[in-house]
Amino acid sequence: MVDAEEDIGSRYLFLLQPVKDLAKNWNIDIAAYLLDFIERLKAIQSDERLENKNFNFAEAGLLIQGTAMVYGRKVEYIHQIAMQLLDKLKERGSRKRKADDNCTNDEMAEMDESSETETDIFEPIDFSKLVPSKLQSYILKQPLKVTKLISQIPISLTALTDYEKTNVQLFSRRNKNELIGKKDDFIINTGFVLKNVR
Repeated sequence: MVDAEEDIGSRYLFLLQPVKDLAKNWNIDIAAYLLDFIERLKAIQSDERLENKNFNFAEAGLLIQGTAMVYGRKVEYIHQIAMQLLDKLKERGSRKRKADDNCTNDEMAEMDESSETETDIFEPIDFSKLVPSKLQSYILKQPLKVTKLISQIPISLTALTDYEKTNVQLFSRRNKNELIGKKDDFIINTGFVLKNVR
């Protein structure tokens, strides 16, 4: 039993160790480990000889904890890249503002052209060619169906009068002196056997 636990610990140990280079987390295939674990569970479930084998919650917990940590580090890496991009954009904007104060219009145009060709990795999207669509195109084109009205409310939906209710009172479970109501106040559905009417 101790050997099995040590084997589990060594199998998923790398998932729990922090990776200092966040880019290396993308080399860890979390989905493959989870699928492998699910396949082993299916094999245990289908094999009659292993039916009495207990589910190893420690292994499942270790796998889930490790994959969650790796996923969290991946999210942290993406956040770090996004923040670096934001800092670069802010820095470039502040440089442009300083240049606006010190340069003439001709010099600014030359600086903008040179800076865009060097550092701008994004292509602008032209939204001028977009045409607004009509609201009617989103509405389903089906004929309206008239609903049939019920000539009479079913008995199961009508409220009972006081003389129809049984005198069984319901009290709160926490406070035995608090009256909630009568038993028949809380009937949701009542079934009736009737002849088939067409």
